[in-house]
Amino acid sequence: MNGNESLEDQEGRGRKSSDINDSLYDLVVSDHFLSSREMAETLHTSHTTILYHLRDLGKTLKYGRWLPHELSESNKLSRFTVASSLLSRNQIDPF
Repeated sequence: MNGNESLEDQEGRGRKSSDINDSLYDLVVSDHFLSSREMAETLHTSHTTILYHLRDLGKTLKYGRWLPHELSESNKLSRFTVASSLLSRNQIDPF
């Protein structure tokens, strides 16, 4: 231990998350087909950091492209129907 027992936040090292998110967002918008490893090389950071920030930005890899992770209306309706049927079944015959 270095003797610092303060619980106050201190200035950290490295770039701020918002800087990485901004740069990463610009990269994803410019080329949806970049791999996360290519993004890590471009931004001079680790692959896991890129994956963490892509998740923060709400991006997911679908069909080789980075897209927003959103459910379509049909997906939402399907999930609602399944959940409703499970609740109804549980009232008649509990699990």
